[in-house]
Amino acid sequence: MMQDDGNLNRDARRFAVQFFRDWEQLGHLYRFLMTDEAISPNAIGVMNILLDHEGCTHKVICHRTQLSKQAVSGIVRVLEESGYVYTVVGDTDARVRKIYLTRLGRQRSQSIMNKVHETSMSAMSMLGMRKRCLLLKIVHLYVQVLSYVVESNAAGKR
Repeated sequence: MMQDDGNLNRDARRFAVQFFRDWEQLGHLYRFLMTDEAISPNAIGVMNILLDHEGCTHKVICHRTQLSKQAVSGIVRVLEESGYVYTVVGDTDARVRKIYLTRLGRQRSQSIMNKVHETSMSAMSMLGMRKRCLLLKIVHLYVQVLSYVVESNAAGKR
């Protein structure tokens, strides 16, 4: 016997709410791991972007972090004052500034990310291979389905 749409929607909502809560908790745990007494979590996020993409502009960082231009400018200013980054004015356009990590900034960012990666690897190893593979497959599948729904909804609003 099939469940009616009301029960299916209630179940889907219950699962979605629990998934969101767990995902939010995961985010809190990662932010805790990335906590540094001298650097804000948003600044660590900016440093991590620069670790992978040297010479980013404010615009790229805004896009990657979903932070406002003003927030990114303030973070870059604080990181510059702390000796973690430096900026270079663009050759063709003085309004464009590229941001780079200093040696100190690179070391600090790598140190924080090593702590995050080591903790994540420790947790993953506790799951065992079968559960890790299952987790990866399910998360990948959910991302695909959610992407499809988001794209379908966006296309329907056009």
